[in-house]
Amino acid sequence: MDYNHVQSEVNFKFLRELEDNRVPYVMVVNQVDKHNDEELQFDSFKQSLKESCRSWGLKPKHIFYTSLINEGHELNQFENLQQFLQQLIEDQERLIVDKLSFELENLMEEWANHKLDLNQNEYDSVNEKRNSIKTFV
Repeated sequence: MDYNHVQSEVNFKFLRELEDNRVPYVMVVNQVDKHNDEELQFDSFKQSLKESCRSWGLKPKHIFYTSLINEGHELNQFENLQQFLQQLIEDQERLIVDKLSFELENLMEEWANHKLDLNQNEYDSVNEKRNSIKTFV
């Protein structure tokens, strides 16, 4: 997210969708070199972002502040972001299994909520398929 637009409604709506679908995410606030402490202390900027996230019900795994223009900028966390991404790559198998399990559970719950609409023959057929999927997982 661009430093100047990090708290835009469009960004927060997108993150809300991720949150609703239990997709883990981090926020990357780029162009932190644009920050001017004379206008607003950086800690106040960070606190404001955290409060906005809280008011939208957002829980990012982490918030990174980066600058690709000024790599030596004191607020630049680009190296931390790289380390974090490397850890995600190393954990990818577990993360994929966790997400697939969550999605399958949601599908089965959705199915269970709609099973009352099925007649008995359809119910038995779908139930067999459901049980075979459970065995797969």
